Amino acid sequence: RFRRLGRTTNPKHLVFFALSFFGLRFALGRMTVAAMSPSGSQDLGLERLPPWRLWALTSGNLAYGFMMADQGLLLAPLEAEHLFGEQASLGLAAMAVCCGLSQLTGPAAGRWSDRHRSRWGRRRPCMMMAIAAIWFLTGCLSICSDLQATNTFMFAFLLQQFAWNVMQTVQAGLVPDLVVSEQRGVAGGATAANTLAGALGALIGVRFLGGLGLRAHYVMTSVFGLACCLTVCFAANEKPTNTVAEKQDANPFNLLLHIKDCYQLDVNKHPQFAKLLVSKTLYCASVMVKGFLLFFIQDTFILGDAQREQAIVGDTAVAAE
Repeated sequence: RFRRLGRTTNPKHLVFFALSFFGLRFALGRMTVAAMSPSGSQDLGLERLPPWRLWALTSGNLAYGFMMADQGLLLAPLEAEHLFGEQASLGLAAMAVCCGLSQLTGPAAGRWSDRHRSRWGRRRPCMMMAIAAIWFLTGCLSICSDLQATNTFMFAFLLQQFAWNVMQTVQAGLVPDLVVSEQRGVAGGATAANTLAGALGALIGVRFLGGLGLRAHYVMTSVFGLACCLTVCFAANEKPTNTVAEKQDANPFNLLLHIKDCYQLDVNKHPQFAKLLVSKTLYCASVMVKGFLLFFIQDTFILGDAQREQAIVGDTAVAAE
């Protein structure tokens, strides 16, 4: 049986978040680290890290990849059906916009963590604050879903995506802080590998555990995020940054006054980062194609069994990656 694509109100797979994030991730991961890496003269005081620490410093991407795949492939589509009914497609599009807007937090989050001062360093406290926000907001999503509070759910979803991107940005700052320049390419590859592994794990989990309730998936995402955050904090042996001189530099109002500077880019000064932006733009454009193909598969194979339909799209998604 076939359904007309334009009339479907049951788009179950926001896979252009779950999958599209991973196709170019190896290249982008290496370019990201290269773009934010200072010159070799900044390696003073840094030591070569063993492979396990390089992996641990980037292990937050395991949780991020898992979240993107689990929410994109399962939670977001089902929540759109539950909250928006016949307008599920519009609800899903609104979630897509929220995920896109959340990417804009990166520069400001990086500046915030650069200037944070504490006895535990500057990145680790910011990561713990971000994961605390993720736990709180994920709990809000589950409650709002039960209450069918659509507007509040969407607001909490936007803030949750902000928190996830803040955690990822802060973690990325640990690489130039703690890793010598010749190992940063390896760290970029580890970032990509962890993201892919987390996403693949979630896709396989959806294939075999798709029958679990939505609340169970929210809990799994939160617990996995906390475990990975603690792993990063354990591996990041940051020095205290709460000296008197640095405290004077850490006025929170300075971030607000110079927020505009966070979003300015000199292409001639940062050519590698400019390449990253061009690649990411092309990469995001490919999202729409992949998303359409997976929607097409969903709308073509109507098996009369929701679990089997979910399984075939899950299998196709895994094969595509």
